Amino acid sequence: MDDRRELTSAPNVVSEWLAKLPRPLATALTVSAFLILINLFTGSKIWFHWPVAAILFGVVLRMVLGQRPESDSKTER
Repeated sequence: MDDRRELTSAPNVVSEWLAKLPRPLATALTVSAFLILINLFTGSKIWFHWPVAAILFGVVLRMVLGQRPESDSKTER
């Protein structure tokens, strides 16, 4: 009668969720979260929104432009 359920802690849930995302998106979200935390703990002036916006915009562009079919990117001769 060993009914042991694994306890799901917050870091495990976040880690599993990030593992399911594409790597560029997971990296961008992690870096963005660190920038937000640094900003929250270091001062009262908010500065994180500009680097976070640029990072996320780059990831969105990469994901949208990276989804082109192979035939569109090759030139036929």
